[in-house]
Amino acid sequence: MHEPQPEYPDSAREEGHEGTVILRVLVDEHGKPGAVDIVRSSGFGNLDEAGRAAVRGALFKPYLEEGHAVSVYVIVPLRFQLDS
Repeated sequence: MHEPQPEYPDSAREEGHEGTVILRVLVDEHGKPGAVDIVRSSGFGNLDEAGRAAVRGALFKPYLEEGHAVSVYVIVPLRFQLDS
C-alpha cells in the first residue's frame, strides 16, 4: 500500500489556502486507482486537483470478497493545512 502524498501547491501556500477535499476513488482488483471524483471540494480548485493527483499516484490494498479481489469505491479525505 502506498498512501496518497499530496503536494501542497505553491499558489495555495502563498495565498494561505487550507481545506479538506473528499474524493471517491474506484480501486481496482490490483489496488490501483481508477475513476477519481470529488465528493466535497476544499473550496479551492488547486487543492482539489493536488488531492486528485495524489490519489492517482497511490496504491491501495485490494478489497477481498470471499477470497477474491474485487473493484470497490472508497472515500479518501485529504486535508491541506499550513504549518503555523
